[in-house]
Amino acid sequence: MGGEPGNRIRPFLRKRLRTEPLVRAELEAARAWAVPRSVFLGRIVGLGEPAWTEQDRQWAIALLAEEKATHTCGHLIEESFAKENDGRYVGEAIRCHACAAAQRESQEFSEHAEGIYVTARRVDD
Repeated sequence: MGGEPGNRIRPFLRKRLRTEPLVRAELEAARAWAVPRSVFLGRIVGLGEPAWTEQDRQWAIALLAEEKATHTCGHLIEESFAKENDGRYVGEAIRCHACAAAQRESQEFSEHAEGIYVTARRVDD
């Protein structure tokens, strides 16, 4: 990215996205409602003011950069793909009991599954 102040990804913003879950949640919620973070946090845009501040743009770019640098497993690509980190991760199998129940139910329709959508609901004691 270029040398103009608005075009640099600020590393400390990306670090905050990793270490402060509330900041990341604010940005993701603001994106979901298609508003800048500052507006999501309560800023009222005045007449003639831009909706997106320079800081809003920097946060948005930082979020995109962080998402691009994160593998589908949730770990940073630069760390999890690095050869020196081979053996530094362990796998952990967990089971979603709701999905397991839905999959067991769906097996009954294996031959005629067209149009079948199986969900799971919790049965309270």
